[in-house]
Amino acid sequence: MAGGTRGAWTAGRGGPGRRRPGGARDAGGGPGYKQGVSRSVSEHVADPHRTAPLDGAQAIGEACGGSRLVVRVGLWRAGDRIARARYRASTCASLIAYAEVACALLEEGAEPAGVTPEALRARVPGVHPGHRDRADLVAAAVRAACGRAGGGPA
Repeated sequence: MAGGTRGAWTAGRGGPGRRRPGGARDAGGGPGYKQGVSRSVSEHVADPHRTAPLDGAQAIGEACGGSRLVVRVGLWRAGDRIARARYRASTCASLIAYAEVACALLEEGAEPAGVTPEALRARVPGVHPGHRDRADLVAAAVRAACGRAGGGPA
């Protein structure tokens, strides 16, 4: 996996999205990121942008599922908006993809209440039906982080 892993947590390189034909950047962040452009699970895992240590986050939310699924979302606010959102996740490709999308949405100014499991599923095509519940975990971690950060709008 690009960026490797550290223990049970993903470790990415960060950086801008890759260029697609015609010069547009793919979904995942950086200048030129276009909301609504879908990336597959494998694209999110191969080129993660928002996995990072959560040290210094103003709020951290966590959600667990089963015995090995864990996702933590850290938020940094600038006034009343979320300026930065990062995550740490156990090594499940679907969980990583949903966390990437959730953090991108929050940084783009989406209301935290709008980061729902349905919204996440709609933005990550091709997830195995048995893994779609990972979107619920990511949405729960976002809700938990927002509750710790005052719960106000992004």
